[in-house]
Amino acid sequence: MNSILQILLHCTPVVSQMQSLGWYDHYRRCDKNPTECVLCQLMKVAQVMREGREKSIRPQMLKQAIGSVASEFNNAQQQGENGKEE
Repeated sequence: MNSILQILLHCTPVVSQMQSLGWYDHYRRCDKNPTECVLCQLMKVAQVMREGREKSIRPQMLKQAIGSVASEFNNAQQQGENGKEE
């Protein structure tokens, strides 16, 4: 997941789209519990990466938020090819 996040959040067209959709301010208007909202957690990670603090990122809450909507991520196992755990 870390590699995917780094690629997405350093890809200029993706970042531009996030900015144009107002995703960076999503947490200000989100009605969900921020610990359960995938977009809130994604933007939290994106903010840290934009500020150049990548080494301090532990996207545990993002993984938990994704796990609440995708059961494959709702465990401590490493996901491998074809969604099988390694």
